[in-house]
Formats: sequence, C-alpha cells, structure tokens
Amino acid sequence: MILDRAITADDVIKAILTYLNTDADTPQERSIALTPDWGGDTLTIELSDRGHTHCGYPDDPDEMTYRALLSGLYNAITGGPGLSFVR
Repeated sequence: MILDRAITADDVIKAILTYLNTDADTPQERSIALTPDWGGDTLTIELSDRGHTHCGYPDDPDEMTYRALLSGLYNAITGGPGLSFVR
C-alpha cells in the first residue's frame, strides 16, 4: 500500500496486473469487474476472491474526487480499505 504519495493511474494499472497475475494457481482464477456506482467519480469494484467494495466520492466536482477514486481502487486491489464513502 502506498501511503507517502498520491496514487497515480500507473499505480492502479500495475496493481491490477499484479493482482491478476500473481498468487493464483492460474491467472484465469482471478478477475476484476468495474461497474457504475453513485455517479460522478465512483465505481463498484468486484475482486473475484474478495467480494466487492465502493470507491470514489459521488456528486463532488472537486479534482480530489478523482484522486480519491484512484486511491480507493489501488487500496481495494492491494488489500487496503476500499470503501471511500457511505450514503
């Protein structure tokens, strides 16, 4: 988990590749699904071996919401907290 700097889209892509291609008997056993959530910069992420969580913040035009989405995705994929908001 990255704690001392902002998460980038590159970090998220690398985490996805690591998740899909390591620690599994075969890569086909793992999958990631992204689906719409509350609108804005939000997604529901489902990890085949961990269930689902929600990432990002809805209804906030601030650029920080995109950063929160990246951070939430990264943390969910790497085993950290995923849920970014509660409605």
